Amino acid sequence: MIEQKKLQYDVVSAGGGLSGVFAAAASARAGAKTLLLERTGMLGGMTVQGMTLGEIYYRTDLLNEFLSILKKLGGLYGSPDTSSAAINGETLRLALFRICRENNVDVLLYSEACSLQQRKDIVCGLTAFSKNELFRIEAPIVIDATGTGDLVRSAGVWNAQTPLYAYAAIILTGLNTTALSRCREQSFVEDGFATGQPGTQYRGPLYTQSPVCAVKICAEPGRCLVEFPVGCQVDPLSPLSRTQAITKAHLRSARLLEALGKTPGFENVRLSALPPQLILRQMPTLEAMPHTLSNVPKRVVAAAVEETGNLQYFSLENLALTRPGGLMVCGKLAAAITCCTEDNFGTALFTGEAAGVCAALAAKKGCLPGEIDTAQIREILKPDCS
Repeated sequence: MIEQKKLQYDVVSAGGGLSGVFAAAASARAGAKTLLLERTGMLGGMTVQGMTLGEIYYRTDLLNEFLSILKKLGGLYGSPDTSSAAINGETLRLALFRICRENNVDVLLYSEACSLQQRKDIVCGLTAFSKNELFRIEAPIVIDATGTGDLVRSAGVWNAQTPLYAYAAIILTGLNTTALSRCREQSFVEDGFATGQPGTQYRGPLYTQSPVCAVKICAEPGRCLVEFPVGCQVDPLSPLSRTQAITKAHLRSARLLEALGKTPGFENVRLSALPPQLILRQMPTLEAMPHTLSNVPKRVVAAAVEETGNLQYFSLENLALTRPGGLMVCGKLAAAITCCTEDNFGTALFTGEAAGVCAALAAKKGCLPGEIDTAQIREILKPDCS
């Protein structure tokens, strides 16, 4: 029998990836009673599969604390003062849990936010469920850091029937990056990929008739993160649809490995200990969200460097939804609203932290996030652009 529990918080962050964790930690540091929900048994999301410190534009106290913890745990390869340092995925999980603990964030694992509660178009909480418990959480501010907009959809801001596109993500060992760089045409190869520099990428086919894959060199030696389309859509409201997509992701991964094993120069490619993961993506149109990109210079609360090297600004309107009042977004959702091609390390951290600070201020003042003076947010973040 499912047990029901009632909880009460100032701010709830749904999604335990980088953006969700930093949103929760920033909210708690700013004085709000904060809860973090994560549907799996670990924090970090896909970032635990290997990452580098690229796309850093400015440093905050919270980011410096995070990097210090990583350094002490031995999970940071290189100097934290450079953009070339790589992060060990396993250590990243520990660092994120410690960030939550040291900033007094309550964390519920295996707990998924399923619906947003509203009263007269104002957020008043959300419902979440775990393996054997149903949580009814009272909270005036909710941050959607799910990446797929689960709460935004339940609020009716996006068309709930719009499908998500499924991708598979696997970690491969023994991939010859030099051969891949030389032999493939019509591909994008980033400088340093052929020599195995962590964080560099390749986009293109891995073998004849292969789907276009995105290959990123992980921090751990010899490992590469490979993403490719599964070839199916997922109904965001159907758990069965997601389960079927996971099955297809495993089957497509097996076929890709089998084909690589028959390709000269790639016979030694193997799957790492982590199983294939399912990634769901959608790039919503700007018309789907009640936002405007006007007045961005005056209301900038976060900034990150895109893969192209351009600086991407995020205004308060990109994070605080006008309908329903009290719902915020960060990470991939914020990137989608501002027309970024995809989420990255800097986008996840800085939009999450800005959303968390704004949420805490709104909860303490008893107002909506969009009513907060952005100067107050920047004053708390104290970004260092040097």
